[in-house]
Amino acid sequence: VPTRFLGMVILILSFVGVYSLRNSVIDCAIASGFGVLGLVLKRLNLPIVPIVLGMVLGGIMEVKLRSAMIRVKQPLDFV
Repeated sequence: VPTRFLGMVILILSFVGVYSLRNSVIDCAIASGFGVLGLVLKRLNLPIVPIVLGMVLGGIMEVKLRSAMIRVKQPLDFV
């Protein structure tokens, strides 16, 4: 299968999947915006993995930091 057709099938299936979650065109626009962001990062030779890890783990780390700050009585306890 040529790469050109395979890419188009993957693109169409991903947009159908995004649209089917909440039946919203705005979700498709957000998905395409992230696709453009990924393309820009690829053109600038910036690594994408740290950004994805930050987006995935950022919320979890924030919750854990807030719960740890409640338990700390002195600032040096973090060290």
